[in-house]
Amino acid sequence: MLDEKASSVARLIKDGKASGPIADAFRRIQATEGDAAVYDYLRAEADRFHATPYGHCLNSFTVDRCPKRLEC
Repeated sequence: MLDEKASSVARLIKDGKASGPIADAFRRIQATEGDAAVYDYLRAEADRFHATPYGHCLNSFTVDRCPKRLEC
């Protein structure tokens, strides 16, 4: 049901290894609208997932620069 990026994001959120606005929205949507809606959300938002030398990031670099830019 999910592609590789979306599956990775879902796994990180479910394991408690991801936090922030996307993880918060994931939990809220799942609690109020169910799994199908949260998977639709992840399919749209998973393009923000990046593996970096400093860990995983869920920020969309096409919309916003990294919130920890030059502070890692």
